[in-house]
Amino acid sequence: MTTRKNLGMGLDALLTSVEGGSTRKRQTSTVEQARTWFDQALREEDGGNVFEAYHLYRRVIEALEPSGEPDMSLRTLASRALNNAAVILAEYEMAETARGFLKRALEVNPENTTARDNLELI
Repeated sequence: MTTRKNLGMGLDALLTSVEGGSTRKRQTSTVEQARTWFDQALREEDGGNVFEAYHLYRRVIEALEPSGEPDMSLRTLASRALNNAAVILAEYEMAETARGFLKRALEVNPENTTARDNLELI
């Protein structure tokens, strides 16, 4: 059985921070950067660096979370990032915030069955 590290006072701020001033323009460089961040987040999470992974998922979300974005591949990537961030939040007993992320994931992409399943589990 593994024990959780004491994460300190800054955890809540890290897990609930939102960077301001995001633009809704879908520039190619932004999309490419978001895909790079997502891939890096997966590697960080696999390596046990969940807080770095969470930060990268949030960057993807802020760059891509659409309001009526027609590009399904971007909606799917944003929805996956929302789901993965929610899983990290749930693991650190932030279930209510995780539920919010999962609901957003389903709004962005209603076909995200992983997010739907996770929402039922929390």
